[in-house]
Amino acid sequence: MSNHDARDGEDRLSRALHQQADAGPGGTPIGIDDVRRSARQLRRRRSTLVAAAAAVVVVVAVPIALGATGNDRADAPVAPAGSPGPTVDSAPPSPSAAVTPVESPSPGTATASSTTGTAGEAIRLLSAENAGHGYEPRLGYLQGATLHQADGTTTRLPAGYLDVTSYHGGWLATGRANQGTEVVTIAADGTVSDTQPGAPELALSADGTEVSWLTGDGPSTLHQAIVSGMSDSVGDQQVPGAAEPVGFVGPGRVVYETRTSKPQVRVTDFSGHDRAVDGLLTAGGTYQPDGLVSGMVSAGTSGSCWVVRSVDRADDLWRTCDFSLGRFSPDGRRVIGYSAYRDGLGDQEVAILDARTGRVLQHWQTHPTGTGFAHQVVWEDDGDLLVSWFEKQQWSVLRLSVDGSTSTALGPQAGGSDQPPWELTGRP
Repeated sequence: MSNHDARDGEDRLSRALHQQADAGPGGTPIGIDDVRRSARQLRRRRSTLVAAAAAVVVVVAVPIALGATGNDRADAPVAPAGSPGPTVDSAPPSPSAAVTPVESPSPGTATASSTTGTAGEAIRLLSAENAGHGYEPRLGYLQGATLHQADGTTTRLPAGYLDVTSYHGGWLATGRANQGTEVVTIAADGTVSDTQPGAPELALSADGTEVSWLTGDGPSTLHQAIVSGMSDSVGDQQVPGAAEPVGFVGPGRVVYETRTSKPQVRVTDFSGHDRAVDGLLTAGGTYQPDGLVSGMVSAGTSGSCWVVRSVDRADDLWRTCDFSLGRFSPDGRRVIGYSAYRDGLGDQEVAILDARTGRVLQHWQTHPTGTGFAHQVVWEDDGDLLVSWFEKQQWSVLRLSVDGSTSTALGPQAGGSDQPPWELTGRP
C-alpha cells in the first residue's frame, strides 16, 4: 500500500467527517459509510489512518462528528499528533487538568465528572533512540507466517496474518485480502478450512475463553463462540451494515460498533437483547469485570471528547477532551490515551491514564521535528505497553512502562513505513 493511497484515504475520511461535523446533529452525512469502511480496512496498516476507534481509536484522522455539544471542547484548538511539541521532563507526572478527578469509586461504581483546561503533566520523549534494550514481548506476536507465543514456542501458520487466537484446536485469524480484510479458520493440522470477508479485529474475553468476530461487509454477521472444543458458534447475530466487535462486558455480552451513516456503539448478548450505548459514536476498548467502555461522545474539526462509562448504568466516570481513549489494562486500572485529534501515518503521542479518574500517569510524544509513528499500541501486562514503532526507516517494538521508562523489546529492523515486520496480538 503506497503512502499516496494512505493519504488519499485520510483526506477522504477527513473531508467527509468535516462535512458531517459542519452539518451538526441534524445534518445529513455525506458518504460517511463508504469513507469509514475504506478507512477501517486500513486499520492494522498504520501507515494510514484507521477509522473510528475502532472507527476512531483507531481513527487516525478526525473522529466521527455529529457536532460538539454542551461543554465539550471538540471545536477548541487541539494540536494534531506531531505538532509542536513535547518537552522531555523526568519529573513525576501531575494530574491532568483535562479531567476533574473524582474519588476513585469501588469496582462497578461510576461517577460522572467534567473537564476543564489543558494538561500540565510532564511529557517524555517517544523515540527508539537511546532506549535501552529490554526483554522480548511477553505476549503473542506475529512475524510473517510465524506465530511467537507467550510461552516462547513458535508455530508456522499458512500465511502472514493481522490477528490470531487459538480456536477449536486450531486458529482463528484475520488477514489482508484483495478488497479489504478476511477472517480465516485454520484447522489443527495447519490447513485453512474456511475463509470469509470480515473485520480485521478479533475480540477476546478477559479470561480468554470466548472470542467474537465479524464476517461479511454489510450486511454482516457478528459471531461469538467458545474458544475451546469443536462445537459451532454459540451466538450469531445479523447486523444491518458493516460493523466490528470491540470487546466483552460480561459472559456472552459483546460491545460492537456499527459503521453506517449514523454510527453507534451497541451491546448484545446474542439472545435478542441488543441495544445502543446512548451517546457513544465509537469505542476504544472494554473492561469486562466492571462492564466499562471507553467511547467518543463528540467531535469537531479539531478534536474529540471521550468518556469512560458503565454500559449498564450509563454513568460516566470521567470525561476528557485532551485525549482519545483506547484499551483498558488487563486489571482495568489504566487506559491508553492518544491525541484528541489523530492525523497522519500513525500515532505520535501515547499516554497511560488512570481508568477511574482520568489522571495522566505517563505521557510520551515525539520530538517536535520527529516523524516516528506507532503502528500498534497494546497492553503487555497491567503496567506496560508495547508499541510497534517506525522511526528513520527502522521498526522497533518499544516497551513503555507506567514508571516512565522506555526500552526496546524487538528490533530495530530496517523496513518501509508500510511494512511492519511484527503484528502484536495484544493478549497472551
